[in-house]
Amino acid sequence: MQRYKNDPLFAADAKLITSIAFLPICDISLGIIALETYLPPELQPVLDWFITNYTGRLRMDGMRNQPRFDPAIWSVHRRVLERGDRTNNYAEAAHKKLQRAFSCSHPNIWRFIDTLRKEQKLIDADYAMCQQGMEPPPKRRKYRDADRRIHELVQTYQAANPNFDHNYQFPVVYPIHPIIDFLRGVSHNYNMDP
Repeated sequence: MQRYKNDPLFAADAKLITSIAFLPICDISLGIIALETYLPPELQPVLDWFITNYTGRLRMDGMRNQPRFDPAIWSVHRRVLERGDRTNNYAEAAHKKLQRAFSCSHPNIWRFIDTLRKEQKLIDADYAMCQQGMEPPPKRRKYRDADRRIHELVQTYQAANPNFDHNYQFPVVYPIHPIIDFLRGVSHNYNMDP
């Protein structure tokens, strides 16, 4: 954790692992293979954890084990192409707003109820404005610009493995550089909290 915060090159390499989510599902195995050969040895345990939980380990027959979280759940490739939301930041923002409204960790029951009532009134007012056709506040420009850049990268990416499911090993040798370049390009456009 300390090295991630203090070493920008190490942090940039670590972000390549999470950038796998932007690959089309058919190229996830190629992305994993590329990262296994590209990442420094210090990041191999993190990549191994990611493989176990998110892509599945490669078996002897060339297929992958069933991961804990299927790529169809966590892959954001399609959402980016459809210009949908990639994250649950809206829920996190609402949670943070509610925490600030309480202004303490353990409110008593009366303060809890009063705060919930006040927050519900604010939410109802926001909902009424939405029903009236008013636009929500726009995203900050830096986030809109990052979304645009990510969309362009994802849109121009050419799938190297279009006819295969992510569960299968790619049968032909493929150079890793295009995938690493894509992952690096995407990783420069989002921040990751350790």
